[in-house]
Amino acid sequence: MAFRYRTGMGERSLNIDVARYTQQAVLTANIEEARYRVLISPDGKTLVEAHYAVRNNQRNFVRITLPAGAALWSASLAGRPVRPGRGPDGSLLFPLSKSRAAEDAPVFAVEVLYLSSGAPWTEKGHAALVLPGLDLPVSRTGLVL
Repeated sequence: MAFRYRTGMGERSLNIDVARYTQQAVLTANIEEARYRVLISPDGKTLVEAHYAVRNNQRNFVRITLPAGAALWSASLAGRPVRPGRGPDGSLLFPLSKSRAAEDAPVFAVEVLYLSSGAPWTEKGHAALVLPGLDLPVSRTGLVL
């Protein structure tokens, strides 16, 4: 009885408003967390250990640009040593694993250890610390100096 069609109820109508929204870019990969441990010596040498927790859906590589004059000491991807590729601009290219369709993308670690040189410490003055450049958005960042 509840869904019975009744005749003679009068005229029926249905109003529909259709709205198109502007398309938004889909996030293909991101760095959920970037953690840096930095050791600076009195003679101006800086040793930086960078840990990135990366989540990927579609990207092939993550591009990491070290500061000018920095020397790469070691690199690992998901706990395994890796030799990253080099981009035309000198940046490091780390291959990313992709998730399967209908699965949440797993988080995996990219780790980089490098040494850079700067001006030696003085009694007074200023110091600047340049961290690596990334081509992915970073959700959280932490630094231990």
